[in-house]
Amino acid sequence: MTEHEPWRRSKTPAPLPPNPADARTLGKIADPELAAIIRDNLLPRSNAAGETAAWRSFWNTLTFDPTLNARANDIIDVYVEQSASALDAGDLDDAQYKRAAKFHDLCIHALDRLDKVLDDPLAWAGSRAAGFNPRSREVINTLVQAIAEHRHDHDDAKLWAVLAQVHLDPGSS
Repeated sequence: MTEHEPWRRSKTPAPLPPNPADARTLGKIADPELAAIIRDNLLPRSNAAGETAAWRSFWNTLTFDPTLNARANDIIDVYVEQSASALDAGDLDDAQYKRAAKFHDLCIHALDRLDKVLDDPLAWAGSRAAGFNPRSREVINTLVQAIAEHRHDHDDAKLWAVLAQVHLDPGSS
């Protein structure tokens, strides 16, 4: 599923898929190809707005889709084990040791990115939430909860208070 020394620089880095927020498309990618995409995109490769947004969409999709999240966790766990074993073995030269250590740290951060979603706003929405930035997910989650409560209690004043809380009350503009 993964190559022997994944921390080595790839001569041809795997690009992000054309539509990185499409969970169905990502789900059709075979594990070896997905592993290469994850390996080569642990960090955004560019600070250009479009590339950073695509990178964020890719990781959000991996995070919010339960199947992709499990696959990505499995892939990255192998990377962590491989790099940790190589670092512990002591057979790497200085340059490769530094590269493997950095790769190991990036993988740990990637696992943290994948795991933090459990308590995030809109986590219940799965991959449908991947296209929204964190602040938008918070606001949408607050509104959805308020609407759900309103269905049961029919308390208009409470609903309007939530709209005001998120600065979306049309009566207060």
